[in-house]
Amino acid sequence: MKKTIFITAIILAILSVAGYFVYQALTDSAGYPTSVAFDDSKLSWIYTIDEDDLLKGLDLSHHNKIVNYERLKDMDFIYHKATEGSTFTDPQFKSRMKKFSDMGIPCGAYHFFTTGSSGKAQFNHFKSVVSKDYPLIPVLDIEINRNNWSVSKLNGELAEWIRLCEKHYGVKPIIYSSSWFYVRYGLFQHGCMFWSGDVDTKPRVKCVIHQQTIKPVAGMAGKVDYDVALCLPYAKPESSR
Repeated sequence: MKKTIFITAIILAILSVAGYFVYQALTDSAGYPTSVAFDDSKLSWIYTIDEDDLLKGLDLSHHNKIVNYERLKDMDFIYHKATEGSTFTDPQFKSRMKKFSDMGIPCGAYHFFTTGSSGKAQFNHFKSVVSKDYPLIPVLDIEINRNNWSVSKLNGELAEWIRLCEKHYGVKPIIYSSSWFYVRYGLFQHGCMFWSGDVDTKPRVKCVIHQQTIKPVAGMAGKVDYDVALCLPYAKPESSR
C-alpha cells in the first residue's frame, strides 16, 4: 500500500511539473497568451512623444474626495464615472461634471461594464445618465469577467454597447482595460481607441491614454488615478464645438 501511494505521489508531481512547463510554453513571462495575435499598428502610441508634451488628467468616481476644485483647474482633462452595470449611477457624477464644465476643464464620462447584465441594458442605463453635451468621447471600462463569460459572449455584449454608443453619440467609445485583459479577450476587434490601465508600468498595447500611476494630487484628498494622454479625445471635430 505504501509503495502504491509513493508511486502515485511521484506521478502527480511529474504531471504538475509538466503542466507548468506546458503553461509557460503557451504564455509569455507576463502571462499573455502567445496564441492571441493582433495588429495594433493602427493605434496611436502614447510613448512616441516626450513626457513633458503629454496631457495630464484624472479619472475619478464618488470614491474620490475633492477638497478644492480650484486646485484642479490646471488639469488638461478629467473623466468621471457615470454608471456601472445596468442600475448603478455614481451619485457625484452630474454635480461634479457641471463644476468641471463651468471651470472650462474638458471632461467625459465612463461606464464600468459588468458581466451581470446585457450590453444593451447597460448602455441604455448609461445613455439615461450621460447627455451628449460632454466634449470628450465616452469610455467603456472593462476589467473583470466576474461571471466567467466566454470570450465570444463577452465580446458580443461589448459589441452591442459599442454599436449603440456609436449610434447615439456618433462616436465609438474608448476602451479602458489592462493590456493583459485587452489581449486575453481580444478587445482589439472592436476598433476602438485604447486607454491602458497598466498602473506604474508601460502598457503592452499601444494606447492614446495611460493611467500612469496613483498618486496625491493638489485639490484631492488621498491618492487618485493620474493619467497622461497623447491628445484630447474630443467627441466632435473642433469646427463643430
